Amino acid sequence: MQTKTKLQGERITLKKITPTKNNASEFFKVVEQNREDLGIWLPWVDEMLTVEDALQNLLETEKQTREGYKKEYGIYLKNKLIGTVDAFNIRKPDKSLEIGYWISKEYRRKGYVREAIAIFEKELFKNFHRIQIKCDSENKNSIEFAKRCGYKLEGELRDAFFSKKFNSFRNNIIFSKLKTDTF
Repeated sequence: MQTKTKLQGERITLKKITPTKNNASEFFKVVEQNREDLGIWLPWVDEMLTVEDALQNLLETEKQTREGYKKEYGIYLKNKLIGTVDAFNIRKPDKSLEIGYWISKEYRRKGYVREAIAIFEKELFKNFHRIQIKCDSENKNSIEFAKRCGYKLEGELRDAFFSKKFNSFRNNIIFSKLKTDTF
């Protein structure tokens, strides 16, 4: 499964973020500007404290992509990084994977993530049958977003993970979309 370096949408472009110092700096800047907001739901945000941490994140993503465990694209609006979309927990024999996404707060509720997901799904469904989204049961925005994108609620995993941010066990809501649901 080869990862394309660029996927074009109507308003946005999904581009593989090459692990360079400049890209790490841009990535870190966007995360830093959204740290408080993103950190509530995304644990990796608390671990990215410097540009060097961002560079290590990009290098690790590149390694996992080469090994077939992950795909990640930056969401670009007019060549400006505004978020990311990624596929992980890739299970080739099952033709199944999980996706995640985030976007800068100033670009939310403008349809950019929905467009990114549609572009990404089209590419993913060429090789996979099932796409899953998991989110914290209190993350109402993500729950509503998954529903608006046509994902079907499968259930709730009780005490599925421990959140340092909330200092408690948290439930995960699971949604899925099958290739046969859309194509």
